[in-house]
Amino acid sequence: MSVDNQASGDRIAADENAVRLASEHWARAHREHDEASAARLMAEEFRASQWQSVDGALYLTLHFGGSIRIDDYVTSVESVAVRADAAVVTGRRHLVGARAGREVDTEQLVTETWVRAGAGWRLLALHASERVEEPRRA
Repeated sequence: MSVDNQASGDRIAADENAVRLASEHWARAHREHDEASAARLMAEEFRASQWQSVDGALYLTLHFGGSIRIDDYVTSVESVAVRADAAVVTGRRHLVGARAGREVDTEQLVTETWVRAGAGWRLLALHASERVEEPRRA
């Protein structure tokens, strides 16, 4: 392997680790009800689609303003793909709490899109969907 390829591989690995850490901080902000930390991790153009499509301000209002109660928020990252100043994280999330007055205990598939911002990474887009078991074949 050439020195240039080694350096490139090292940069990609460092970026993947930084994005993985940012994703962990995002989950921790939700578990700890830390709106300020979540807001710092969001890109200005942040969009989320879960139960509805929302911008950053509405996301913070819903998740930290009382409409959605989060008791536990655990994400397991399955893959991180980095290309230049963008990264995509895929994984699973276990979410426990309440939404619209109903208790929630759900497994979700999650896709996070992160962009490099200065020396760190910011969450640009978040999509979560309920995990559905595949039907068993006879």
